[in-house]
Amino acid sequence: MLVGMPASGKSTIGAQLAKELGVEFVDIDKHIVADHGNLMEMFADPGRGEAHFRDLETKELAKQLERGPIVI
Repeated sequence: MLVGMPASGKSTIGAQLAKELGVEFVDIDKHIVADHGNLMEMFADPGRGEAHFRDLETKELAKQLERGPIVI
């Protein structure tokens, strides 16, 4: 799992690493956006905000980890 600041290149490096390892690359943020909408709007909404995003992120991460070897 790659961890870093927003826009630090995690998706670019992750995709390259996954290709070299012969496994799938999963971008957690893209899964959250597909299921729950725009991240900027989520963070700006006082009813949802960062705490809501972090909860969704934790759940999505746990779901993806069940799949076996992948790069996240």
